[in-house]
Amino acid sequence: SKLIGLLLLVVALGLGVVTFFAILKILLTVGAVLIAASVDGSIRQKYALVTLRNAWSIGGGGLLLVLVIGGSDYFMRRLDKPDSRRRLLWILVFEIIVIGLHAVIAA
Repeated sequence: SKLIGLLLLVVALGLGVVTFFAILKILLTVGAVLIAASVDGSIRQKYALVTLRNAWSIGGGGLLLVLVIGGSDYFMRRLDKPDSRRRLLWILVFEIIVIGLHAVIAA
């Protein structure tokens, strides 16, 4: 059971990085549509997208770092418990939904 928990943790951490970039692309796609619809094509719109990207890179990257370090510590201590495997499965479901949403929005 520890091996299954460790495998779930590794997959969740790997998908966490993919989810980070998927959220970035979702934000940029939605932001581009909203910014393009709001005002004429000015240089401020391009800077708004760059600011949005930078804000997510800093904020989301910090959040990802905290989740990776804190989550790894939390789950490494509880790999053999069924509750931790259930939580990891819910995390995986959330990550797969976000990646699927990215595939729908970005396509």
